[in-house]
Amino acid sequence: MLTQLQSKEMFLRCEISGHQVCTLVFFTKSKIKSIIYLTLDLHATSQEEIITELMSNLQCVKDLNERLQIQMNCMKRTIMDKENEVKELIYLKSEMERQFYNAIKDVEQKINTQSHEVQCFLLRRINILCEKFLKTLDAVNGLKTVCYLRSDSSAKLKRTAEQLRTDNDEKQVLIELLKQENHSLQNMKMNTEKKLNTLQQALVEKDSLIEELHAKNGELLADMEKASMVIAQKKVTIEELSKDVVQANQMLVNFNQKYDAKCKLLDSLESQLKSKNHIIHEELSKNSELQREFDEYKAVFNEESYEKIRRNLVTTQNKVDELEQNIRKVNRLNALLSNKVNEITH
Repeated sequence: MLTQLQSKEMFLRCEISGHQVCTLVFFTKSKIKSIIYLTLDLHATSQEEIITELMSNLQCVKDLNERLQIQMNCMKRTIMDKENEVKELIYLKSEMERQFYNAIKDVEQKINTQSHEVQCFLLRRINILCEKFLKTLDAVNGLKTVCYLRSDSSAKLKRTAEQLRTDNDEKQVLIELLKQENHSLQNMKMNTEKKLNTLQQALVEKDSLIEELHAKNGELLADMEKASMVIAQKKVTIEELSKDVVQANQMLVNFNQKYDAKCKLLDSLESQLKSKNHIIHEELSKNSELQREFDEYKAVFNEESYEKIRRNLVTTQNKVDELEQNIRKVNRLNALLSNKVNEITH
């Protein structure tokens, strides 16, 4: 049809039949009469309805963006609070390690001091016993010499031997006491080592808990990055909608300009339309049929537009649901972190 119009095999004229209705007529000219191939009734679209609908959609998107921005700020504040709590836990861990190391140093120093004192005491007692034993040997040797020299002093030697035996028994009792004291010191050392192992195990558990908290914090930051990406996508969608509104306004301006030009053209053609009234009466039946087909086409077009808008709304709702799921995950992670922090503080 466009080719025929360009080659002037077919002609187009516009007829005004009402205040808001105009008819486009496609026809050909012959020597006898004009043959009409197609007529289209065009109705003016309300600009206020289009602008109102675009503004309402834009306002809905702005409200959604504001709600998402508020949620984003809340999540940022929550993450900052959790980071502060983690920093406090790390500081508490360092303080506990410092106290633990100081306690270990004190215990080792006490053990070393007591061990050194016990060793010194044992060495002194052993030296004293050795000196007494040597003196005893010297006395025994002297007694043996005296026994060989003086046979009449056997009774005296027996008394001296008994006294030496008594001294030896006393020294044996003292050695047993020293052995018992050494055994008690060994038990004390073993108990101290057990306590040291228990403290080391508690420190390892604290380190594992700190690592787990670091991992949870990393997951929370990853969820925040995902939420930031979703909000950036929302901003891109809002910018696209703003561009669509600008394009729609430009289309309306162009349409108004074309409509004004058509009105001027229609004013110039009114004289010709008066002479064609009898042709319009003949084509009323055809016009009614075309009107019905145009109404069906318009209904289908409106349904397609409504379906497109509905799909866009479903897509937006799915994105909002996904963001809400991410927020719920972040809340669960916050609850877990709070429980861990409470367990550590208690």
